[in-house]
Amino acid sequence: MDNWFTSIPLDDKLLKIPMTFTVVGTIRKNKRESLPVLLELRSQSVGASMHHLYQAKTLLSYKKMCCSSIYIP
Repeated sequence: MDNWFTSIPLDDKLLKIPMTFTVVGTIRKNKRESLPVLLELRSQSVGASMHHLYQAKTLLSYKKMCCSSIYIP
């Protein structure tokens, strides 16, 4: 999914459809539903990743460069 449209509420709506869905996309860090625990990668080294279980979802944060991080629901 595109990072403009990807959000945790949209993921919830897609997962309620009676089909098997896997949602993969990036979430912008300025979205309301971004978890503060995943935004703590600034002090980590490049290549560090962090995963967090949230409402039966696995969220991943990956630091690919010194000044940016990727947040994947």
